[in-house]
Amino acid sequence: MSARVAFAVAVLALVGCDVAANYRGDGKLIDNGLFAATDRYVLELGPARLETAGSTSYHIENLPDREFVLGIKLTRSSKAVTSMDDRPVHAVVALEMRDQNGTVVLRREGSLSKWTWNTPSTDEWAFIYGREAPSTYFTPTRGAYRLTFSVVKPDANATVYAPMIVAKTGGWK
Repeated sequence: MSARVAFAVAVLALVGCDVAANYRGDGKLIDNGLFAATDRYVLELGPARLETAGSTSYHIENLPDREFVLGIKLTRSSKAVTSMDDRPVHAVVALEMRDQNGTVVLRREGSLSKWTWNTPSTDEWAFIYGREAPSTYFTPTRGAYRLTFSVVKPDANATVYAPMIVAKTGGWK
């Protein structure tokens, strides 16, 4: 019986690897494995700048069909003196995702200080996302997406932080 269980685990692990390998687009899709309690799949799209106005677009294709949350992972530098709990960045940003037909999948705009901040006890970083409507959650289907990240109103104080555009799923929890 234990050989069957081991075989099943091996097959599931290989299937998980294939999902990440099938991803096409900008950034990097990371599969933290079948046993990841949180953040099973993490799509790191790259760094962002919150201290200057502008837009960046990303191509996303073949994500796993799981619910993702799109947001900004904001990491503190040694020069940052304000706690992440105080929501120190006030840049106004817009996230818009469209499917391959041009249909808006999600759109959210506003000051990051008013979004949801998930901060660990170490206070080294925060994941900033839209939990309340309009949220930044989406469940991809087969096909391609175009994500546009725009800084509408920059925040000069953001220079002491390293922001990265990230989409992630839950884990087994």
